[in-house]
Amino acid sequence: MNPFRKHPRVLILGLLIICSIVITHKVITRKYPYLKPQIVYVINLDRSTDRWQRIHTQLNDEGIEHVRLRAVDGDEVKLRSSLGEEFYGRDIRSGKKKLRLGESYTIFCPNVSFRYDYRLNTSYGRYDGITSGEIGCYCSHLEAMVDIARHQYHTAIVLEDDADIKPGLKQKLQRLSRVKLKPTKWDLIYLQAIYSDMDHPFRRRFPIWFGEVSKLRLMGYGTYALMLNHHGAKKILNDLMTYGTHEVAIDMLLINMIQHKSINAYKANRVNIGHFIDPMLNFHQTSNIFNMGRTAAHFNPYNGLYDPRLDYVVR
Repeated sequence: MNPFRKHPRVLILGLLIICSIVITHKVITRKYPYLKPQIVYVINLDRSTDRWQRIHTQLNDEGIEHVRLRAVDGDEVKLRSSLGEEFYGRDIRSGKKKLRLGESYTIFCPNVSFRYDYRLNTSYGRYDGITSGEIGCYCSHLEAMVDIARHQYHTAIVLEDDADIKPGLKQKLQRLSRVKLKPTKWDLIYLQAIYSDMDHPFRRRFPIWFGEVSKLRLMGYGTYALMLNHHGAKKILNDLMTYGTHEVAIDMLLINMIQHKSINAYKANRVNIGHFIDPMLNFHQTSNIFNMGRTAAHFNPYNGLYDPRLDYVVR
């Protein structure tokens, strides 16, 4: 005997469930075309016209629409100590102002402020406190996140102007846009990273959905090519404004959030983005952040692991 004849309600319920799944999937697909970016930001300082021209040309050659996001100059950012002293990032760079170990400072970015606690920052291998360049890097990325959250973008790409766009990036992004990773399941995707737990040769990869992205369990390092949605932007902003940070680099803030499972992070595999280094200069001379005070001590859990997809050895 056919069980559905005896229990027609079971058949009707089953059909209703199947229809609801199909309809919901179509609605989500229509409302959220998964990882197709709605906007591509390029963070660029006003004085770095050569960098803008280089990446602007590369993105145009790929047919990728993008907007310039004016980078925040860390020299112009105001800080206030817990004792009420006010000064600017340029005062740190010139040596006029020395940060005091154990003290807290409020950093006033254009549209958001957060607390920085000066501690012995062993996670980055540095003990000299935050620099003007690192303040500018924090504020620039936070400004991008504020805009992403304000416009409710389900997918946005944030590039630093030293990202090196390789031929074929548009095709890669088109393949990536077909990954069925719902907006509520991810917050941040590293389009490229200097290194991550996916790059370690002894770590197992976790490919999902055709192997285009892999879940990060421990870390991703490098902020020159990120993909975010408004959920992730709000989480990062809320966490930073609520708890503050003792990390001198926004890279390390994101690593801490990944490790504490505050955000869901992934890494895109085989994306055509590198890290530009002027062939006439070394990495530290090319980097604005190093030119604005960062010291050469570098966080590096892999002891100089060379990633063949990049142009240099992490030291």
